[in-house]
Amino acid sequence: MKQITEEWIKKAESDFSDAHAERLSVDLVCFLSQQCVEKYLKGYLQEHDIRFPKTHDLEDLLDLAIDKQPIWEAWRSSFAGLTQYAAEFRYPGEWANEKDAVAALRIATGFRSDIRSLLLSTDA
Repeated sequence: MKQITEEWIKKAESDFSDAHAERLSVDLVCFLSQQCVEKYLKGYLQEHDIRFPKTHDLEDLLDLAIDKQPIWEAWRSSFAGLTQYAAEFRYPGEWANEKDAVAALRIATGFRSDIRSLLLSTDA
């Protein structure tokens, strides 16, 4: 595995761990869940020498990875919802609720499981 991929994984794991901390606002849990998925996707793209723009849009990143991992198409609708937590909910006027936080963390947990098994296998 490339060093840059390992760095993306480390950052993703930090976000995932932080999202499980006690007493976080639901907005922050949603944000950290989105960040975890984003960083795992970027790590995967780096590992496969796929260039990507500076973006927080998970669907855009998914589009770049889908040729190598067509099964990830199943994540598209979940990623569409999760992307909003990267920016929109970080500003006044938009608020997440507990249901949003539970769903965001569930998505991050599921995708994390899928991508870690792939990245950490010998044939990543």
